[in-house]
Amino acid sequence: MQKLLANKNKVKYDLFLVENLYPCMYAFKDVFDCPMIGITSLPLTISAVQMLGLVKHPVLDPDLFLPFSVDLSFKERVTSTIFYSIFKLNGYFNLAPKLNAETRKYFGPKTRDVYTIASEMSLILGNFNYVTQNIRPHVPAFVEISGIHLQPEKPLPKDLKQILDESKEGVVYFNLGSNVKSSLLPRDKLDAILSAFSELEYKVLFKFETDDLTNVSSVPSNVEIRKWFPQQDVLRHPNVKLFVTQGGLQSIDEALNAKVPLLIIAVFGDQLFNAHKMVSSGAGLSIDFDNLSKGELVEKINKVIQNPEYKKTVSKLGAIAFDHQVPPLEKAVWWIEYVLRHNGAHHLRYKGAGMPFYQYYLLDVFCFLGLVCALTTYSVFKIAKMLILGIRFISRNRKPNE
Repeated sequence: MQKLLANKNKVKYDLFLVENLYPCMYAFKDVFDCPMIGITSLPLTISAVQMLGLVKHPVLDPDLFLPFSVDLSFKERVTSTIFYSIFKLNGYFNLAPKLNAETRKYFGPKTRDVYTIASEMSLILGNFNYVTQNIRPHVPAFVEISGIHLQPEKPLPKDLKQILDESKEGVVYFNLGSNVKSSLLPRDKLDAILSAFSELEYKVLFKFETDDLTNVSSVPSNVEIRKWFPQQDVLRHPNVKLFVTQGGLQSIDEALNAKVPLLIIAVFGDQLFNAHKMVSSGAGLSIDFDNLSKGELVEKINKVIQNPEYKKTVSKLGAIAFDHQVPPLEKAVWWIEYVLRHNGAHHLRYKGAGMPFYQYYLLDVFCFLGLVCALTTYSVFKIAKMLILGIRFISRNRKPNE
Protein backbone atom coordinates (compact mmCIF):
# COMPACT_ATOMS: atom_id res chain seq x y z
CA MET A 1 0.00 0.00 0.00
CA GLN A 2 2.81 2.38 0.86
CA LYS A 3 4.38 1.67 -2.53
CA LEU A 4 1.14 2.70 -4.23
CA LEU A 5 1.03 5.90 -2.21
CA ALA A 6 4.68 6.67 -2.93
CA ASN A 7 4.23 6.18 -6.69
CA LYS A 8 0.88 7.95 -6.99
CA ASN A 9 2.29 10.69 -9.23
CA LYS A 10 4.19 8.28 -11.48
CA VAL A 11 1.24 6.27 -12.75
CA LYS A 12 -2.08 7.46 -14.21
CA TYR A 13 -5.00 5.31 -13.11
CA ASP A 14 -8.24 5.25 -15.09
CA LEU A 15 -10.33 3.21 -12.67
CA PHE A 16 -10.21 1.92 -9.09
CA LEU A 17 -11.94 -1.39 -8.26
CA VAL A 18 -12.31 -2.06 -4.54
CA GLU A 19 -13.80 -4.78 -2.35
CA ASN A 20 -16.89 -3.12 -0.94
CA LEU A 21 -16.34 -4.58 2.55
CA TYR A 22 -13.12 -2.59 3.13
CA PRO A 23 -14.09 1.11 3.27
CA CYS A 24 -10.66 2.19 4.53
CA MET A 25 -9.41 1.47 1.01
CA TYR A 26 -11.90 3.92 -0.52
CA ALA A 27 -9.37 6.70 0.04
CA PHE A 28 -7.41 5.39 -2.96
CA LYS A 29 -10.11 6.98 -5.11
CA ASP A 30 -8.74 10.39 -4.17
CA VAL A 31 -5.14 9.19 -4.38
CA PHE A 32 -5.66 7.90 -7.93
CA ASP A 33 -8.11 10.68 -8.83
CA CYS A 34 -10.30 8.34 -10.85
CA PRO A 35 -13.76 6.72 -10.76
CA MET A 36 -14.37 3.92 -8.24
CA ILE A 37 -16.34 0.67 -8.62
CA GLY A 38 -17.18 -1.56 -5.66
CA ILE A 39 -17.17 -5.36 -5.82
CA THR A 40 -18.89 -7.64 -3.33
CA SER A 41 -19.25 -11.41 -3.17
CA LEU A 42 -21.62 -11.16 -0.20
CA PRO A 43 -25.17 -9.86 0.05
CA LEU A 44 -25.23 -6.09 0.46
CA THR A 45 -24.78 -4.90 4.03
CA ILE A 46 -26.83 -2.06 5.50
CA SER A 47 -23.82 0.23 4.99
CA ALA A 48 -23.63 -0.60 1.29
CA VAL A 49 -27.37 -0.03 0.96
CA GLN A 50 -26.94 3.40 2.54
CA MET A 51 -24.14 4.30 0.14
CA LEU A 52 -26.18 3.34 -2.93
CA GLY A 53 -29.44 4.73 -1.66
CA LEU A 54 -31.16 1.40 -2.14
CA VAL A 55 -34.48 0.62 -0.53
CA LYS A 56 -33.96 -1.98 2.20
CA HIS A 57 -36.94 -2.92 4.32
CA PRO A 58 -35.94 -4.43 7.69
CA VAL A 59 -38.82 -6.93 7.56
CA LEU A 60 -39.04 -7.76 3.85
CA ASP A 61 -35.25 -7.88 3.46
CA PRO A 62 -33.47 -8.60 6.79
CA ASP A 63 -29.75 -8.00 7.06
CA LEU A 64 -27.33 -10.77 6.11
CA PHE A 65 -26.03 -11.01 9.69
CA LEU A 66 -29.42 -12.08 11.03
CA PRO A 67 -30.34 -15.80 11.21
CA PHE A 68 -33.63 -15.43 9.32
CA SER A 69 -34.57 -14.35 5.82
CA VAL A 70 -38.27 -14.60 4.92
CA ASP A 71 -41.70 -14.90 6.56
CA LEU A 72 -40.57 -13.28 9.79
CA SER A 73 -42.47 -13.83 13.03
CA PHE A 74 -43.44 -10.81 15.15
CA LYS A 75 -40.39 -11.31 17.37
CA GLU A 76 -38.11 -11.52 14.31
CA ARG A 77 -39.68 -8.37 12.84
CA VAL A 78 -38.99 -6.49 16.05
CA THR A 79 -35.43 -7.86 16.18
CA SER A 80 -34.74 -6.93 12.56
CA THR A 81 -36.12 -3.41 12.95
CA ILE A 82 -34.06 -2.76 16.08
CA PHE A 83 -30.93 -4.27 14.47
CA TYR A 84 -31.43 -2.15 11.34
CA SER A 85 -31.84 1.06 13.35
CA ILE A 86 -28.88 0.36 15.63
CA PHE A 87 -26.66 -0.65 12.68
CA LYS A 88 -27.39 2.62 10.88
CA LEU A 89 -26.82 4.76 13.97
CA ASN A 90 -23.66 2.83 14.80
CA GLY A 91 -22.41 3.43 11.27
CA TYR A 92 -22.72 7.19 11.58
CA PHE A 93 -21.72 7.77 15.19
CA ASN A 94 -19.29 4.93 15.98
CA LEU A 95 -17.99 3.16 12.88
CA ALA A 96 -17.44 6.22 10.66
CA PRO A 97 -15.17 8.06 13.17
CA LYS A 98 -13.10 4.90 13.68
CA LEU A 99 -12.81 4.29 9.93
CA ASN A 100 -11.80 7.91 9.35
CA ALA A 101 -9.18 7.77 12.10
CA GLU A 102 -7.69 4.54 10.73
CA THR A 103 -7.77 5.81 7.15
CA ARG A 104 -6.11 9.13 8.01
CA LYS A 105 -3.35 7.27 9.87
CA TYR A 106 -2.11 5.89 6.53
CA PHE A 107 -3.46 8.31 3.92
CA GLY A 108 -2.87 11.57 5.76
CA PRO A 109 -4.87 13.93 7.99
CA LYS A 110 -6.58 15.66 5.06
CA THR A 111 -8.23 12.45 3.81
CA ARG A 112 -11.93 12.98 3.23
CA ASP A 113 -14.68 11.29 5.23
CA VAL A 114 -15.10 7.62 4.26
CA TYR A 115 -18.87 7.94 3.81
CA THR A 116 -18.41 11.00 1.60
CA ILE A 117 -16.02 9.10 -0.67
CA ALA A 118 -18.34 6.09 -0.64
CA SER A 119 -21.21 8.24 -1.86
CA GLU A 120 -19.18 8.90 -5.03
CA MET A 121 -18.89 5.21 -5.94
CA SER A 122 -19.92 4.88 -9.58
CA LEU A 123 -21.53 1.48 -9.13
CA ILE A 124 -21.29 -1.85 -7.31
CA LEU A 125 -20.87 -5.25 -8.97
CA GLY A 126 -22.64 -7.64 -6.64
CA ASN A 127 -23.31 -11.33 -6.20
CA PHE A 128 -27.11 -11.23 -6.27
CA ASN A 129 -29.73 -13.50 -7.77
CA TYR A 130 -33.44 -14.06 -7.26
CA VAL A 131 -32.96 -17.37 -5.43
CA THR A 132 -30.32 -16.73 -2.78
CA GLN A 133 -31.49 -13.20 -1.93
CA ASN A 134 -34.79 -11.51 -1.17
CA ILE A 135 -36.41 -9.50 -3.93
CA ARG A 136 -35.84 -5.78 -3.45
CA PRO A 137 -36.02 -2.60 -5.56
CA HIS A 138 -32.72 -1.87 -7.30
CA VAL A 139 -31.08 1.21 -8.75
CA PRO A 140 -28.95 1.31 -11.93
CA ALA A 141 -25.78 1.71 -9.86
CA PHE A 142 -26.10 -1.88 -8.61
CA VAL A 143 -25.16 -4.50 -11.21
CA GLU A 144 -25.98 -8.15 -10.51
CA ILE A 145 -23.24 -10.60 -11.57
CA SER A 146 -24.23 -13.75 -9.69
CA GLY A 147 -22.44 -16.86 -10.93
CA ILE A 148 -19.46 -14.96 -12.34
CA HIS A 149 -17.13 -17.43 -10.61
CA LEU A 150 -18.73 -20.51 -12.20
CA GLN A 151 -16.31 -22.26 -14.54
CA PRO A 152 -16.95 -24.49 -17.58
CA GLU A 153 -16.87 -28.18 -16.75
CA LYS A 154 -13.40 -29.74 -16.73
CA PRO A 155 -12.34 -33.40 -16.54
CA LEU A 156 -11.86 -34.77 -13.04
CA PRO A 157 -8.51 -36.27 -11.99
CA LYS A 158 -8.54 -39.94 -13.03
CA ASP A 159 -8.37 -41.39 -9.53
CA LEU A 160 -11.16 -39.14 -8.28
CA LYS A 161 -13.31 -39.86 -11.32
CA GLN A 162 -12.89 -43.57 -10.71
CA ILE A 163 -14.04 -43.21 -7.10
CA LEU A 164 -17.10 -41.23 -8.16
CA ASP A 165 -17.94 -43.54 -11.07
CA GLU A 166 -17.77 -46.63 -8.87
CA SER A 167 -19.95 -45.12 -6.12
CA LYS A 168 -23.24 -46.22 -7.65
CA GLU A 169 -25.03 -45.94 -4.30
CA GLY A 170 -24.30 -42.19 -4.26
CA VAL A 171 -21.76 -39.72 -2.90
CA VAL A 172 -21.94 -37.15 -0.12
CA TYR A 173 -19.55 -34.24 -0.59
CA PHE A 174 -18.46 -32.54 2.67
CA ASN A 175 -16.64 -29.20 2.52
CA LEU A 176 -16.93 -26.37 5.05
CA GLY A 177 -15.13 -23.87 2.86
CA SER A 178 -11.94 -21.88 3.37
CA ASN A 179 -12.95 -19.92 6.47
CA VAL A 180 -14.32 -22.86 8.47
CA LYS A 181 -11.56 -25.45 8.25
CA SER A 182 -12.52 -29.05 9.01
CA SER A 183 -9.03 -29.67 10.38
CA LEU A 184 -9.63 -27.06 13.09
CA LEU A 185 -12.99 -28.37 14.25
CA PRO A 186 -13.27 -29.29 17.95
CA ARG A 187 -12.54 -32.96 18.59
CA ASP A 188 -16.12 -33.74 19.65
CA LYS A 189 -17.55 -32.21 16.46
CA LEU A 190 -15.07 -34.08 14.28
CA ASP A 191 -15.79 -37.37 16.02
CA ALA A 192 -19.54 -36.86 15.60
CA ILE A 193 -19.12 -36.13 11.89
CA LEU A 194 -16.90 -39.14 11.16
CA SER A 195 -19.05 -41.42 13.30
CA ALA A 196 -22.10 -40.30 11.33
CA PHE A 197 -20.30 -40.98 8.04
CA SER A 198 -19.51 -44.53 9.16
CA GLU A 199 -23.23 -45.29 9.35
CA LEU A 200 -24.01 -44.09 5.83
CA GLU A 201 -24.41 -46.36 2.83
CA TYR A 202 -22.91 -43.62 0.65
CA LYS A 203 -19.35 -42.75 -0.27
CA VAL A 204 -18.18 -39.55 1.42
CA LEU A 205 -15.66 -37.06 0.03
CA PHE A 206 -14.33 -35.14 3.02
CA LYS A 207 -12.22 -32.01 2.50
CA PHE A 208 -9.68 -31.93 5.34
CA GLU A 209 -7.01 -29.25 5.01
CA THR A 210 -3.99 -31.08 6.43
CA ASP A 211 -2.24 -34.44 6.25
CA ASP A 212 -2.00 -34.46 10.04
CA LEU A 213 -4.80 -36.74 11.23
CA THR A 214 -3.79 -36.82 14.91
CA ASN A 215 -7.07 -35.10 15.78
CA VAL A 216 -8.99 -37.82 13.95
CA SER A 217 -9.86 -40.93 15.96
CA SER A 218 -10.40 -43.11 12.88
CA VAL A 219 -11.39 -42.70 9.25
CA PRO A 220 -14.34 -44.88 8.14
CA SER A 221 -13.74 -47.06 5.08
CA ASN A 222 -16.38 -45.21 3.05
CA VAL A 223 -14.67 -41.82 3.56
CA GLU A 224 -12.14 -40.33 1.13
CA ILE A 225 -10.15 -37.57 2.83
CA ARG A 226 -8.22 -35.01 0.77
CA LYS A 227 -6.86 -31.53 1.33
CA TRP A 228 -8.59 -30.22 -1.77
CA PHE A 229 -11.26 -31.22 -4.28
CA PRO A 230 -12.17 -29.54 -7.57
CA GLN A 231 -15.50 -28.58 -6.06
CA GLN A 232 -17.45 -27.40 -9.09
CA ASP A 233 -16.58 -30.49 -11.11
CA VAL A 234 -17.19 -32.84 -8.18
CA LEU A 235 -20.67 -31.39 -7.71
CA ARG A 236 -21.42 -31.87 -11.41
CA HIS A 237 -20.82 -35.63 -11.22
CA PRO A 238 -24.18 -37.47 -11.47
CA ASN A 239 -23.42 -39.72 -8.49
CA VAL A 240 -23.09 -36.79 -6.06
CA LYS A 241 -26.37 -36.73 -4.13
CA LEU A 242 -25.72 -34.15 -1.40
CA PHE A 243 -23.45 -31.22 -0.58
CA VAL A 244 -22.75 -30.67 3.13
CA THR A 245 -21.53 -27.07 3.32
CA GLN A 246 -21.07 -24.16 5.70
CA GLY A 247 -23.47 -22.11 3.57
CA GLY A 248 -21.17 -19.63 1.86
CA LEU A 249 -22.84 -17.85 -1.04
CA GLN A 250 -20.41 -19.10 -3.68
CA SER A 251 -20.76 -22.71 -2.50
CA ILE A 252 -24.55 -22.41 -2.64
CA ASP A 253 -24.31 -20.97 -6.16
CA GLU A 254 -22.17 -23.94 -7.21
CA ALA A 255 -24.65 -26.42 -5.71
CA LEU A 256 -27.57 -24.72 -7.46
CA ASN A 257 -25.67 -24.70 -10.73
CA ALA A 258 -24.93 -28.45 -10.36
CA LYS A 259 -28.48 -29.14 -9.08
CA VAL A 260 -27.26 -30.79 -5.87
CA PRO A 261 -29.37 -30.53 -2.67
CA LEU A 262 -27.85 -28.94 0.42
CA LEU A 263 -27.28 -29.73 4.06
CA ILE A 264 -25.98 -26.51 5.62
CA ILE A 265 -23.98 -26.33 8.85
CA ALA A 266 -23.81 -22.54 9.26
CA VAL A 267 -21.18 -21.10 11.58
CA PHE A 268 -21.00 -17.30 11.25
CA GLY A 269 -21.53 -14.23 9.04
CA ASP A 270 -24.07 -14.51 6.25
CA GLN A 271 -24.14 -18.31 6.51
CA LEU A 272 -27.07 -18.34 8.97
CA PHE A 273 -29.10 -16.09 6.67
CA ASN A 274 -28.19 -18.22 3.65
CA ALA A 275 -29.13 -21.41 5.47
CA HIS A 276 -32.54 -20.05 6.44
CA LYS A 277 -33.14 -18.84 2.88
CA MET A 278 -32.26 -22.20 1.32
CA VAL A 279 -34.28 -24.22 3.82
CA SER A 280 -37.25 -21.89 3.28
CA SER A 281 -36.88 -22.39 -0.48
CA GLY A 282 -36.90 -26.18 -0.13
CA ALA A 283 -33.33 -26.64 -1.38
CA GLY A 284 -32.26 -28.69 1.62
CA LEU A 285 -31.97 -28.73 5.40
CA SER A 286 -29.72 -27.15 8.01
CA ILE A 287 -28.02 -28.16 11.27
CA ASP A 288 -27.13 -25.89 14.17
CA PHE A 289 -23.34 -26.06 14.47
CA ASP A 290 -23.31 -25.64 18.26
CA ASN A 291 -25.68 -28.58 18.74
CA LEU A 292 -24.34 -30.79 15.94
CA SER A 293 -24.76 -34.48 16.75
CA LYS A 294 -24.15 -37.79 15.03
CA GLY A 295 -27.83 -38.75 15.09
CA GLU A 296 -29.10 -35.52 13.54
CA LEU A 297 -26.40 -35.58 10.85
CA VAL A 298 -27.26 -39.15 9.80
CA GLU A 299 -30.99 -38.43 9.87
CA LYS A 300 -30.83 -35.28 7.77
CA ILE A 301 -28.34 -36.65 5.23
CA ASN A 302 -30.65 -39.60 4.57
CA LYS A 303 -33.75 -37.42 4.54
CA VAL A 304 -32.44 -35.01 1.89
CA ILE A 305 -31.03 -37.76 -0.34
CA GLN A 306 -34.06 -40.04 -0.12
CA ASN A 307 -36.69 -37.35 -0.66
CA PRO A 308 -36.76 -36.52 -4.41
CA GLU A 309 -38.50 -33.19 -3.76
CA TYR A 310 -35.22 -31.60 -2.67
CA LYS A 311 -33.56 -32.55 -5.94
CA LYS A 312 -36.52 -31.25 -7.95
CA THR A 313 -36.53 -27.97 -6.05
CA VAL A 314 -32.79 -27.41 -6.41
CA SER A 315 -32.99 -28.12 -10.15
CA LYS A 316 -35.74 -25.53 -10.53
CA LEU A 317 -33.97 -22.94 -8.38
CA GLY A 318 -30.71 -23.43 -10.26
CA ALA A 319 -32.46 -22.87 -13.58
CA ILE A 320 -33.97 -19.63 -12.23
CA ALA A 321 -30.80 -18.35 -10.56
CA PHE A 322 -28.60 -18.52 -13.64
CA ASP A 323 -31.03 -17.74 -16.43
CA HIS A 324 -29.02 -14.69 -17.49
CA GLN A 325 -29.78 -12.47 -20.44
CA VAL A 326 -26.04 -11.81 -20.69
CA PRO A 327 -23.27 -13.96 -19.13
CA PRO A 328 -22.22 -12.32 -15.83
CA LEU A 329 -18.58 -11.88 -16.86
CA GLU A 330 -19.58 -10.09 -20.07
CA LYS A 331 -22.02 -7.98 -18.09
CA ALA A 332 -19.34 -6.98 -15.56
CA VAL A 333 -16.85 -6.10 -18.31
CA TRP A 334 -19.46 -4.02 -20.16
CA TRP A 335 -20.30 -1.98 -17.07
CA ILE A 336 -16.65 -1.47 -16.15
CA GLU A 337 -15.99 -0.19 -19.67
CA TYR A 338 -19.14 1.95 -19.40
CA VAL A 339 -17.70 3.70 -16.35
CA LEU A 340 -14.39 4.15 -18.17
CA ARG A 341 -16.09 5.58 -21.27
CA HIS A 342 -17.94 8.19 -19.25
CA ASN A 343 -15.25 8.86 -16.64
CA GLY A 344 -17.58 7.69 -13.91
CA ALA A 345 -21.27 7.00 -13.68
CA HIS A 346 -22.51 9.69 -11.34
CA HIS A 347 -25.54 10.21 -13.58
CA LEU A 348 -26.73 6.77 -12.41
CA ARG A 349 -26.63 7.80 -8.77
CA TYR A 350 -29.93 7.64 -6.98
CA LYS A 351 -30.62 11.04 -5.41
CA GLY A 352 -31.77 9.37 -2.22
CA ALA A 353 -28.21 8.16 -1.55
CA GLY A 354 -26.97 11.58 -0.47
CA MET A 355 -30.20 12.87 1.01
CA PRO A 356 -30.34 13.62 4.75
CA PHE A 357 -32.14 11.00 6.82
CA TYR A 358 -35.00 13.31 7.79
CA GLN A 359 -35.61 14.30 4.15
CA TYR A 360 -35.36 10.77 2.75
CA TYR A 361 -38.00 9.48 5.15
CA LEU A 362 -40.09 12.68 4.79
CA LEU A 363 -39.84 13.37 8.51
CA ASP A 364 -39.77 17.16 7.96
CA VAL A 365 -42.77 16.93 5.62
CA PHE A 366 -44.75 14.78 8.06
CA CYS A 367 -43.85 17.12 10.92
CA PHE A 368 -45.01 20.12 8.88
CA LEU A 369 -48.24 18.41 7.84
CA GLY A 370 -48.79 17.25 11.42
CA LEU A 371 -48.30 20.80 12.66
CA VAL A 372 -50.72 22.15 10.03
CA CYS A 373 -53.31 19.52 10.99
CA ALA A 374 -52.81 20.26 14.68
CA LEU A 375 -53.16 24.03 14.17
CA THR A 376 -56.17 23.56 11.91
CA THR A 377 -57.83 21.25 14.43
CA TYR A 378 -57.01 23.66 17.24
CA SER A 379 -58.38 26.61 15.27
CA VAL A 380 -61.59 24.77 14.37
CA PHE A 381 -61.99 23.73 18.01
CA LYS A 382 -61.46 27.30 19.27
CA ILE A 383 -63.87 28.75 16.70
CA ALA A 384 -66.48 26.12 17.50
CA LYS A 385 -66.02 26.77 21.21
CA MET A 386 -66.44 30.53 20.71
CA LEU A 387 -69.55 29.99 18.61
CA ILE A 388 -71.07 27.71 21.24
CA LEU A 389 -70.24 30.17 24.03
CA GLY A 390 -71.67 33.00 21.95
CA ILE A 391 -74.90 31.14 21.29
CA ARG A 392 -75.23 30.29 24.98
CA PHE A 393 -74.62 33.93 25.94
CA ILE A 394 -77.24 35.16 23.51
CA SER A 395 -79.69 32.54 24.71
CA ARG A 396 -79.21 33.52 28.38
CA ASN A 397 -79.62 37.24 27.71
CA ARG A 398 -82.57 37.01 25.36
CA LYS A 399 -85.75 38.58 26.85
CA PRO A 400 -88.67 36.23 27.49
CA ASN A 401 -90.97 38.06 25.03
CA GLU A 402 -88.43 38.03 22.25
